[in-house]
Amino acid sequence: MSPPLSPLEIPEILEQILSHVDDLTIEQFVSRVNRTWFLLTRHRTNQDLVFDTNRRRGDFNTVMARLPEATRLWWHAGYRRDRVNQWRKLVRLLKVKDLRFRESRVRTTTMASASQHGLGAGTRTGAGTGNAAAGGGEEDREYGYKEHDLRRSSTHNDAVSWTMQERPLLELRLSGFLSIDLRFPSLLPYIQFLTVLKLTMREESGFNMRAVLTRCGSTLQVLHIRTTSTFRLVGPWIPKRFPTPSFVEPLPERWQDPIAYQWKQGNDSTQEQESESTNVLALRELVLERASFYQTSLEALLCFTPYLDTLRLIELDRRNRMSSSPVDYDQSRLIRFLQDPQFPQRHILPLRSYTFSVASITFATLTVAAIANIEQEIKHAQSELCPDANEWTFFTQDLSLPLLKFLKEEVQNVVTTLKLRNKDLHKFSPDPVLHRYLCASPHLLHLRAENTFYLVELLDIHGRMEMASSRITSQGGVATLGGRGTGAIGTGGGGAFNSLMGPPGIWACKNLQTLHISFRSASNTGSSTYATTNSSSVTITSKMSSRIVFGYLSRVCPQLRDLRIRAAENFYWAAWIPFGPRGTVTTRQRLPLTLDSGFCLLTRLRCLEFLSVGFISGSGTSSTFLSRNMVWGLEPVDLDWMLEKEGYRGDELRKSKERREARRLVVEERWETWLAEEKIILVQKAMDANWWISRTRKTVDHVTITSTTLNSDNSSNNNRPPIRGRADPEIHEQLKDLGLLVDVKNMLEEMDIANERDEQNEGGRREEGYKYWPMLRWMRMYHSTEYGRSREREVKRMLTPLKEFKFKDKAW
Repeated sequence: MSPPLSPLEIPEILEQILSHVDDLTIEQFVSRVNRTWFLLTRHRTNQDLVFDTNRRRGDFNTVMARLPEATRLWWHAGYRRDRVNQWRKLVRLLKVKDLRFRESRVRTTTMASASQHGLGAGTRTGAGTGNAAAGGGEEDREYGYKEHDLRRSSTHNDAVSWTMQERPLLELRLSGFLSIDLRFPSLLPYIQFLTVLKLTMREESGFNMRAVLTRCGSTLQVLHIRTTSTFRLVGPWIPKRFPTPSFVEPLPERWQDPIAYQWKQGNDSTQEQESESTNVLALRELVLERASFYQTSLEALLCFTPYLDTLRLIELDRRNRMSSSPVDYDQSRLIRFLQDPQFPQRHILPLRSYTFSVASITFATLTVAAIANIEQEIKHAQSELCPDANEWTFFTQDLSLPLLKFLKEEVQNVVTTLKLRNKDLHKFSPDPVLHRYLCASPHLLHLRAENTFYLVELLDIHGRMEMASSRITSQGGVATLGGRGTGAIGTGGGGAFNSLMGPPGIWACKNLQTLHISFRSASNTGSSTYATTNSSSVTITSKMSSRIVFGYLSRVCPQLRDLRIRAAENFYWAAWIPFGPRGTVTTRQRLPLTLDSGFCLLTRLRCLEFLSVGFISGSGTSSTFLSRNMVWGLEPVDLDWMLEKEGYRGDELRKSKERREARRLVVEERWETWLAEEKIILVQKAMDANWWISRTRKTVDHVTITSTTLNSDNSSNNNRPPIRGRADPEIHEQLKDLGLLVDVKNMLEEMDIANERDEQNEGGRREEGYKYWPMLRWMRMYHSTEYGRSREREVKRMLTPLKEFKFKDKAW
């Protein structure tokens, strides 16, 4: 009697179990267990292909050689003259890929037919056991793959390997300077099986929704359209084969844009074939940001999207290029339409996320009554359309105190994703609404607020940016900030805790996985509200500020997987010239990457997959100049620690030891004075526990702040300043050195000790050593591209200008 089967041996049960595993684990571990597990998870094991047209021309052929095996294509169009030629080559390659995939489907169908008729059963020799080895006519199993894929017949080996290699393009992401209305029609014949389409463009253009949904409407599940200008969604959206709903009015003549006819001609010339005839669309997510369209077109589309669970309409543009009259958007009408029982087949599932905002309507331009009305509309829409929503998206101006209170008190335990969208960097708000929410939301997992400022002072739980003003080290007659050629503590201005800012805090969301945000210091917000008496105040560029940011995130959010942070980088290239007329002002607003800035503290994030620091919005020569100018004041020792990896031996190991010795010299020779200053202040604060309150009471009226010390032994002092958020002793102990140079020194020593110990144990070879972001897939440091590169390639890109230009020792 055979033993009972394990649940892991039953494909149907195994498939259900694996559906709860994240995609990264599937790709890296699960798919490699055995052949059966690989076949069951093959549809989730995607091959990514990322290309930036700003890269060297020779890289194009190297990257595109992997296109036949790729299922996800991320294409960023830089501002280069030959990007059009590269696009044409891409279209030709996709045509070949589509042709090969269709041929492989024909082969697979032929093989399946032959198997069903027993033509291949007798050729299986020793390929299986039990019933499978006996031949017979077992039926094909629908696990997503036919049984003949599991056979190892010599007759089928070539055909099986062919079908294993050929897969269609499933996900397409386009970004950058690309005219969608002119270029995208050439792709339509080759995207029939597309499931995800995301467009993030920097040029105004049109988009023919009908053409795309006609081509891949039966498979397309995610559609995101975002632009820094305006997208015009002209003409009707639903495919022609769908019946037009009775309530849909004829589109005004001004919406019959010529671009629709251009797309139609392109489709006819390529003999477009409609996707499978179905009476509904597979669309699950529809996100339109800064789009301009006729609302009736959207309502008609919603009649054929029963699986839609995410609808986000963000900053809709009321401007109409084809008419002088503005476009009208009515949220109340849309809500009534979504709730109308006349078409119950429209929505099988309730909405998971819903957002509606219009660009020209902001709280700054409305009365108090109008603001209250908008807040009620938002609450009503969330409660009626998606009562169990765990993902909330706001146009930045919409996030007000009443809405924050509603989030905290009504749905705090439900919201796991919060997105704050805005076209430009949002002006600093004197009321830290976001800070209050983060300190009171333990369930938040994803925060995307790229263009929303967050004050570094709100992370400074020890008040060290203010205490830094007590001791200034001058070099060359200039009061400078902790780092190369600067004081370890830095300078400080007036009150770090302004009456409008409130106390700092520790975020409650310790399981945060995604963080996209911009940092800035209150001393350089440009607002008179935060003007200080000391002109040389601490800025986001100071090493003290950067150590606080990097150290805080590495301790408070150890589960981060996607980290993208930036400062208020200026978008105009002329302002970045170090010796230019505006350079002394704008170069202050960025996060430094020098060794003493604490960037290495982020290596504590063991789960990190995507890392982006800084961003430069530019094109052509100016963008290239910006990237090179960002290394002004850097030395190889500041960045080459990121080149360390396992497997070093021989000459590579020797160079690694030389780099390690160079870092030790920096710590011993340059940092000696600054580390001594920190110790002096530690002792001074321990002796004078009332120093802090004597400094802060001059600027704080309604907040009671008592003294604090830099000494970890006094961390339990009852006089420490009140802070928001988590209060567990463990996190306070981990943050005892927050902002101090000694925190960076300890981190570097931990790296070196791990590498040295491994080299000694392995007899002159490093097998593992210190793990520098073991899960990292790409990183980006001050670059205009939408996507990053591998750690080694990105570091070498930053080091190249250091070899071309021997910069002198200049502070950031």
